[in-house]
Amino acid sequence: MSKSKDTFIDTREEYLTDFQNTDNPSNKQAKALEEAIKVRHQEGDRYWTRATYFWALSAVMFTGYFVLQKLGTEIPKESFVIISCIGLLMSFGGYLANRGAMFWLSNYELQVHLLENEIIGPLFKSFSNELINENGVETKCSQICQITHPLKRYPFSVTAIHLILNLFLTLIWVILASGCPESVLVCK
Repeated sequence: MSKSKDTFIDTREEYLTDFQNTDNPSNKQAKALEEAIKVRHQEGDRYWTRATYFWALSAVMFTGYFVLQKLGTEIPKESFVIISCIGLLMSFGGYLANRGAMFWLSNYELQVHLLENEIIGPLFKSFSNELINENGVETKCSQICQITHPLKRYPFSVTAIHLILNLFLTLIWVILASGCPESVLVCK
């Protein structure tokens, strides 16, 4: 694996061979696991920092758009289109940045999954499929039961939900940037 600059992981066994070709394979693997956990945590922090940045810029653009709309007839329609285009750029840029961040976060999550078994066991890849009812009794619940019951936990991907919201925001800006259709908004 170490022969090329970028290496793609095909199998766990192939990935772990680089850790076996050393004097102390378990120490090297333990250090790699520690580093992967650290970088995964940093990637998660960076993801939400970037998300906050793009959402704040979109909020500023929405504020500008609706403040101009409130000011009345003296504002040229081009001002709305310019703000809408900047908002579109920010929301789509946020979507792309978040997709890229998800890739790197997933990359380090995969490395943690591949490295952890011999060092700490399957800590980061194990989760319970049991649910606790109101009486504290564990019960099985189907996927349909979990997703349709509003008070039960469910393993939604928060980042995937965030990407969907980014796409929705991008669609809103596309509508606004298309010249403020009278049927959607009142533009003067």
